[in-house]
Amino acid sequence: MDPSHPLDGQPSVRVLLGTRGVEDELFLSCIYGSFRFETGAAVPRDEITRFRCPHCGESLVSTRECDICGASMAILGLAEGGSVQFCSRRGCNGHRLVMDDPTQLLDSPDADR
Repeated sequence: MDPSHPLDGQPSVRVLLGTRGVEDELFLSCIYGSFRFETGAAVPRDEITRFRCPHCGESLVSTRECDICGASMAILGLAEGGSVQFCSRRGCNGHRLVMDDPTQLLDSPDADR
């Protein structure tokens, strides 16, 4: 999480984006269902990009393919358990939330919001 680069009024999720031999930072909204992002990289529509962790450099590619377009998904682990996955193709809104224990959403202090 990057509080110095907020999106949708919340700290953004910072990852490294690679495309056409160029790597740049990508800031994603942490709000599930928001498709806001900011990057300095010029990524053409329909381009499939690569994502890496900005801390350890590990690839964020998932073994899952996008249900919408078939491109590989990127995966971000959640501190509470589970993951958020999103399509690596620019312009595709394929995404999914996978919870290790779906009942934990009901036990969340924010559940009443």
